[in-house]
Amino acid sequence: MRRYGKNGKKSSRANMKNPNIPPKPLSAFLLYQKEITDDPELVRKCFGEEEDCKKRAAIAAEYWRKLPRPEKQIYLDKAAVDKATWEEQRVAYLDMIAHVPSGAALPSFPTLEEARTWMSRKTARLSVVRTTTHPGVPQTAVEMNVDQPSQPRLNPSKA
Repeated sequence: MRRYGKNGKKSSRANMKNPNIPPKPLSAFLLYQKEITDDPELVRKCFGEEEDCKKRAAIAAEYWRKLPRPEKQIYLDKAAVDKATWEEQRVAYLDMIAHVPSGAALPSFPTLEEARTWMSRKTARLSVVRTTTHPGVPQTAVEMNVDQPSQPRLNPSKA
């Protein structure tokens, strides 16, 4: 799916949108507004006969501002959980597609379990120390002292 840039021309990779990534989760206010619009009784109570979307959003925002903090916290917590779950899945997905060759089909967005499995396998792969031995080259043991912080280089330009 190609999107257009500011100047109206087709842009390259910057405006390409991956269709497999779902939209970001709803904010706390949008969860509150969705709960109102899903219940016809609440719609009649809050909005009355109002049909305009902008005016409905303004009315819902007014109710949101008047909502007591403990009731508002329910929606804030739900939004935070949804965002953390989505972010965990997104990080795993971006890691998954980083190794897909150009032009190949992209995998679908992972479920939470698939994302956690992928990241645990990646962590396990990274924790394995790979050493190679070459014949005729003496092996030297390197000891790491984790109790003392590493010393900075004297000349940082040689880094």
